[in-house]
Amino acid sequence: MGVPGIAGWRLIFIILEGVLTVIVGAVGAFTIADCPEKASKRSGLSLRFLSEKEAAFVVARIEQDRHNAIPEAFNIGIYMRNAGDLKVWGFAALFGLTTTVTYAIAYFFPITLRKGMGFDVAEAQFLIAPSYCFAAIWKSGDKYLTRGPLVIINAIMDVVCLCLLGLVENVGVRYFGVFLATTSANVNVPYILTSPADNFRRPSQRTSAAGGLT
Repeated sequence: MGVPGIAGWRLIFIILEGVLTVIVGAVGAFTIADCPEKASKRSGLSLRFLSEKEAAFVVARIEQDRHNAIPEAFNIGIYMRNAGDLKVWGFAALFGLTTTVTYAIAYFFPITLRKGMGFDVAEAQFLIAPSYCFAAIWKSGDKYLTRGPLVIINAIMDVVCLCLLGLVENVGVRYFGVFLATTSANVNVPYILTSPADNFRRPSQRTSAAGGLT
């Protein structure tokens, strides 16, 4: 696969990471409303998708839940004070440490399977997929409204499984270790990434936390 002057793997990145991202972004610009109170009328490029009654109901529920349905005006002083919030840095540290494992596995899992465990290219590519599929099943915290304990369990699982990968010579045990490490790390990423939205009431705090995470 490829075109003159462009290797196949580069073309895959151009199509999947580039072209599709632009298409999805363009669709999102016309379909995603800025906030609930604007969803009942055309706002910028986004389309109207709620009636006035539905939008009022959503805003009322948000106001009842956290008393900030209407976004506060931007104030640089407020955002600067949020930079001193230890909870913001705590979330950032959790996210950074978790994604370190996630990206390390994503980038080196195929190499580990080929050069560390002796699988050929086709087998290595095939053996990558099951762990990511299992991660979708393992991510049950949202259904049971329980994230914190699962984040801890997944972090412990990462440590144990990476030790199996690095210290054990049996191929089956090593694959089992990297399988569960991939699962636990990838489940923890969305848990931690969405935690600021659940733990900060003010929009400026959530925005500052999101900035710290990224």
